[in-house]
Amino acid sequence: MRILCVGDSMTDRTNDPDDRPFSSDYTPPGPPLGYYPKHLKRILEADVHAFAAYSHNHDGLAMPTIAEWAVRATSLLKPDLVIVQGGGDDLDPSEPEATIEETFTHFQTCYEAVIAAGAKCLFLLIPEEHRGKDDPGGKKRRAVNCQLVGNFPDETLGYYYKLHDHPELLADGFHPNDEGCKLMAQLIADKIKEINP
Repeated sequence: MRILCVGDSMTDRTNDPDDRPFSSDYTPPGPPLGYYPKHLKRILEADVHAFAAYSHNHDGLAMPTIAEWAVRATSLLKPDLVIVQGGGDDLDPSEPEATIEETFTHFQTCYEAVIAAGAKCLFLLIPEEHRGKDDPGGKKRRAVNCQLVGNFPDETLGYYYKLHDHPELLADGFHPNDEGCKLMAQLIADKIKEINP
């Protein structure tokens, strides 16, 4: 099985230059974080490729870049499954800020390209309390998640609820560390086995 993972720093963010088979040449600042695709590769013994949008090329928003990469990489790599993650940063109440409709449209673009290529699609739901319980962007993230679940009930996976109450699984209070990514990869692997028995 060939799997393509596209997303933001929840998909791939590591500072270790010797352990970056999925990364570009960008090294983000901050503590070393985990990334789930390498663990997914091990668990499923699959051919896994990952692309993460660190630079926001579309007016400061990441989701347009993620959608663009999903479309291009699906065409080039011919995966059996595409895992799409992202949208959280774009919905922060800062400049620039995406609308609910814009963010959902980018997910739809990914889905249409993946299905047209004959592959399956899996959306990882956006962590709703992105910046803590009083996060003003939380309502918008919940609204996008509701649209994803409502339109793609079999192609969505909530994973962050398994991480956010466990600081030992987080590198910086939000992103998973290597142990958190192992759990994230196992949850994804279980979902893949459900939709692709």
